[in-house]
Amino acid sequence: MPVPDEDGRTPAPDAQRRDPLDEAVPMAVLLFSALDTMDARAENTFSTPSGFQELDTLLGGGLSPGTLTVVASRPSMGTSALLLHLCRDTAFRRHRPALLASFQMPDHELTLRLLAAEASVPLDELRAGTIGLDDSARVVRRTAELAGAPLSVITPAGWTATHLTSYIADLATDGKFELIVVDGLDDVRPWPSDESRDPPVAEAARALKELAMELKVPVVAGAQLGDRSKERADRRPGPLSDFRNSDTVGHIADVVIMVHREDAYDPWSPRVGEADLIVAKHRYGPKATVTVTFDQRYGRFADPSRP
Repeated sequence: MPVPDEDGRTPAPDAQRRDPLDEAVPMAVLLFSALDTMDARAENTFSTPSGFQELDTLLGGGLSPGTLTVVASRPSMGTSALLLHLCRDTAFRRHRPALLASFQMPDHELTLRLLAAEASVPLDELRAGTIGLDDSARVVRRTAELAGAPLSVITPAGWTATHLTSYIADLATDGKFELIVVDGLDDVRPWPSDESRDPPVAEAARALKELAMELKVPVVAGAQLGDRSKERADRRPGPLSDFRNSDTVGHIADVVIMVHREDAYDPWSPRVGEADLIVAKHRYGPKATVTVTFDQRYGRFADPSRP
């Protein structure tokens, strides 16, 4: 008789007969795979670039396959804009397929943000429909240029982590995506009867980490930080305990990047237009802070080392 697992579910017959050794990988395979990975890293073809040269150097070439990177900040720091930057760099600049799943905003708002950033048009004017003729012509031209870009967007409002990861796995057949981005880790719904001791955000992070490893694709997720950083004199985030709903998220992630902008608190700061990407955790390398530029008018980040 099949034996239920700890969740009360009965495994499929095939799963019960599977030899555990089938899951083991021989050392020879691992060693030759490691050599292939070294060659790919040397040729800069292993990781997915972030669009920030200094950050890519810090991360060993970019976002590595099979890893979960969590981008987190206090409200209005630009987490969603940074996630859009990653999608834009992958799909628009390098013409590689990317998937964006946003719990934060509907698809028409995402489209406006992408166009504002790409056409250098003020987001508030684009949203209000008050842009001038020159800006309008630039938006139309950029729209035509981006129409064939390999960026797929879903807005999974009210989905559970299981629903989300199953749906993405179905989409990602035959290695379809080079990058998967999820905006709104804190908004993933729990199962109605979920009795897990972990908060839903931690369960979602764990599910996305498993998805990254299964698909061998870098997954980047946006999360929220709590109020603890506001109590510090410089208001800078840093400890993994700063996560709003569960510091377990920081322990599950391979890389944690916290976004901080001084001008979000002080509009007269000498660092207006700058943003710090604080690498608060890096499972495979050093931690550091990378400074990039942020243009609030267009809602976009940029690499200061590139024109």
